[in-house]
This record gives sequence, structure tokens and C-alpha cells, in this order.
Amino acid sequence: MCLYSIILQLPQNAVKAMQPKSRHHRDLAVTTAAAPEPSPPPPLDTDEDNDYDPAEEDILTKQNPCLVKYCGKGRECQLNHGVAECVCQRRCKKHQKLVCGTDGQLYANHCELHRTACLEDRPIAVDHTFSCIKSEKSSESEEDEENETFTPLQYNEIESYDGCSIQQYEIMKDNLLLYYHAKLMAEGNRSSGKEYLVSIMFSRFDENNNGNLEKEELDQIDNREHLYQFSKGCNLGHMISFDDTDKDGRLNINEFYVAFSKLYSVSVVSLDKALEVNHLSARVGDNVEIKCDVTGTPPPPIVWRRNEADLAALNEDEVRVFSDGSLYLTRIQLIHAGNYTCHAQRNKDVVQTHVLTVHTIPEVKVTPRIQSRRPGEEASMFCYVIGEPFPKVEWLKNDEPLKLDAPHKYEIIGNGTELKLHNIGYADTGAYMCQATNVGGMTRDISSLVVQEEPTPSKFKTYVTQKSTKLSKFLSRLNLLSYFAGS
Repeated sequence: MCLYSIILQLPQNAVKAMQPKSRHHRDLAVTTAAAPEPSPPPPLDTDEDNDYDPAEEDILTKQNPCLVKYCGKGRECQLNHGVAECVCQRRCKKHQKLVCGTDGQLYANHCELHRTACLEDRPIAVDHTFSCIKSEKSSESEEDEENETFTPLQYNEIESYDGCSIQQYEIMKDNLLLYYHAKLMAEGNRSSGKEYLVSIMFSRFDENNNGNLEKEELDQIDNREHLYQFSKGCNLGHMISFDDTDKDGRLNINEFYVAFSKLYSVSVVSLDKALEVNHLSARVGDNVEIKCDVTGTPPPPIVWRRNEADLAALNEDEVRVFSDGSLYLTRIQLIHAGNYTCHAQRNKDVVQTHVLTVHTIPEVKVTPRIQSRRPGEEASMFCYVIGEPFPKVEWLKNDEPLKLDAPHKYEIIGNGTELKLHNIGYADTGAYMCQATNVGGMTRDISSLVVQEEPTPSKFKTYVTQKSTKLSKFLSRLNLLSYFAGS
């Protein structure tokens, strides 16, 4: 009699008692479509053990002992002459989620990690720091330093296989990454990090879904997608020759990843075309944070440069590069203006340029502060202006722009640094203001002109000077208040 029919013949209280006991197989479904209408449930008993019948549980365990056998991660239950035993999992589902183990190896997913721990009979935990990737790269760099006269790819003892040289093989892998990166981006997938890309490539190459790449699979893909065009004399099948480190005639996910991780010159990153050049401005004394828009998955380490110098190596308090890839400039000065570039640490081809403009508030000084002229004479006023960028200079009279449409009256020389008045009259008496404006703000200074027939007495001249000074201070304060109110 089948297992389900046995369950249907059990009393309802027996089924109820058995359900909480099956902790590890709660997905067991009981088909009751053909069963008669159930009788009202019996009264609840305060003692759960009174509903438990060992004989009824024996019926289930004899049919399938694995129902009550718990096996840990990486293991599964298997019957051996009717006895339930935990054995190492025979295979894992095809699921690409790279994970590092504490043994320093890279696994396709958590299942493969726990399965390997079972097969090798040793504990292997998940290393969330992904140090297995770093250790591979750091150990290879140390070998390069100790053996400077040798090629960095020391794992390839033979220089060529079947006409495929090491150099051409590395070129093929470079082109493979670029080809599948472009293909991935064309499909609308924005996760373009190299680790993710390599996992996608492995998944596509593994056509029989056995977690390994055989030469037959690689040759078929190579012919179907014409990948042999990426390098002279090399094809996809040569990966078995060069990167099968355990010499078992196939590539696992760890060997496949290591093959591409040794391409230090290649890092698949992206940058929006509209963000290649970024313009920004700041005022002297400001603090500025600049973000790099070069992206990848996982985010690549970012290098900031100015005039080919690595800014992270300067060790200056005013210039700092943070771990998230941002550049921070403290209390910037005019010397900080210029171009700053950022790129991924292992890809110098994708570069973003930031053009920083540093500006200052204009400074203005006019001479003379006050002068007295007779009608019909000429008067000159000089305005000295500094600022970054160089300010726009304008002249005003009594807070109103000069009417420059009268060329015989006013003459402006240079960039507004000198104002000449011809054939002056009594109406020309007033306060002439030199106004300088740039992105940093606006500043004014005043030169007073008094037109009279007789020379000014000393007392009157002193009085006018005092009044002019007070007027100048008042207008300066007024301008300052207006500036801050406007900003």
C-alpha cells in the first residue's frame, strides 16, 4: 500500500500528533480530495504526549526512513539496505553566486562550498571578506617581485600549445572579456563588474550544467560564436591547456575565475558618456567633495590623479582620497584650480575628468577718493580691480549706470580701469562708483567729484571729504548687506 493511502487510514489525531514531530520535512503534502468529510475534531488534550502513538510513526519510518533523518549542509539522506545514512551531496543546483571559503578557494555558490567541505571531511566556512580573491592576486604580485626576470604568468611553464603562444592566449582572454561585456551591456544588464561577468561567461559555457567546462563544450562554443577570431592561433579550448591547474582535463569555476583574475591590465568598468567631463566651481576657502562616476560591480578601487600624480600618495591634509572613491579638498585656494581625473585602479582607459574652477570675491580700490574741478575741465578716476575670474567692471553715478551713449562726455579706458569726464559741468557733481562683478560676488568703491567755480576752501574741502567718507562707508555697508541678502 502506498505511503499516502496509509496516511489517509490513520486516525485524525495520529496525523495531528505526527505533524509537529516532522521538523525536517514540513513540505510533506497529504492528498485528501477523495477522503470522506472529516468528523468534528476531538476535544483538545492538555497533554500532547497522550496523542502520540509510536506504532503509527513506525509506519512512516519503515516506508521512508529518510523522513526523520536530518543531514547537515552539503549532505543528503540516502538509503543503504533500508537504513538512512547521510552522505555528501552528489550535485548542486546550477546557481551562480560566487562565494569565498575560509580555505582560500572561490566557489560557484554556497552549496558547492558545503559539498566540498563534506567531500574533503574538513570544516569550510563562508569568508564574507572575499579574501580568497585578494590572496590570489597578492601572492602573484609577490612572486613577480621576487622573480623580476620572469613573465608574470609563471603558472604557464610551457610557452605555447599547438601554435597558441602565451602572449596570444592572454590577448584572447582580454578580447573575450571585452566581447562579453559589450554583449551584456547590449542586453540591458548594468552589472558590469569583472567577477560578475566571468560568472556569466562560465554559466554560458557550461552547456551540460555539470559545474565544469570540458574541451568539447569549449570547442563547440568557439566554433558557433567564432571566438577563434579573437587571437591568432588560439581558441577557447586552449583554456584547458593553460589553466587546468589540477590537470583533470576540465575547468571548474575556481580555475576559470583565476584564469581571468591574472589579467591585471583588464578591469571591466563603465562610465556614462555624458559624464566624461564634469565642470564645477568653488570659492576660495570652501571644502569640496568630488565623486567619481566610473562604476563597476563590485565597485572598483578608484585612483585620482592631477598632472599625472597619484593624489592618494601625496599625504596632504588638504587633499584626501576616501575609501568610497571620492576626493575631498579642504580649504581650497587658487592653486587648487585645474583638472582632476579618476579611473579604476586596473583600467586606465575609462577616465573621467573634473574641471575645478576656483573663484574669489572681487577687490576694488578707486583713486582719487575726492577731487574738485572747475566747469569745462576734465576729470579722471582710476579703478584697481583684482579677482578670479577677472571681474566685469562697470561705472555708475549716484547708483545709476553711466549713460555711455554720450561719447563726448564719458570715456572708459582699458577694461574699465579708468574713467574720464570731458567738459564737465555742475551737473557732473556726484559719487562715481566702480563696480566689479564675477561669480564670487560684487564689490564697489566710490570716487567723489565736486564741480565749482572757485577753489574749495580747506574747511569746506575737509567737510566734503568727511561727508564723502561717511557716504562711502554707508554705501559699502549697504552693498555688503545687499550681497548677503542676495546670496
